[in-house]
Amino acid sequence: MRPILSSYSGEALLRSTGRIDWSRVPQLQDERIARQARFGEKEHDEKKRGAHKTRGERKAEYQAVARAYRLLVVALQAKGMNEEAAVYAYRAQLMQRAVYRYSSWRALGQWLFS
Repeated sequence: MRPILSSYSGEALLRSTGRIDWSRVPQLQDERIARQARFGEKEHDEKKRGAHKTRGERKAEYQAVARAYRLLVVALQAKGMNEEAAVYAYRAQLMQRAVYRYSSWRALGQWLFS
């Protein structure tokens, strides 16, 4: 999966945050893609289309989503939109918990106490 939001540079994201009503965006498209158990029909690799994702692939997708949310939080806070940023900081924490869930048994404690 190619992350959608995390591919933006911080500068481009700062310019675009003022034009979007972030209160109407409950979650990013990156998260919707990561939550799917199978690869989508628009996947570039034809062998992966419709196939189940492995634990490693799901972990990588959730890591990319958590990174995208954190990038968005920083951009919103730089614009002074702290209330909107708090919502996405929470979503980033949820995505990080998913990363721990798809990690090895060693990360079980991190997942339980995060």
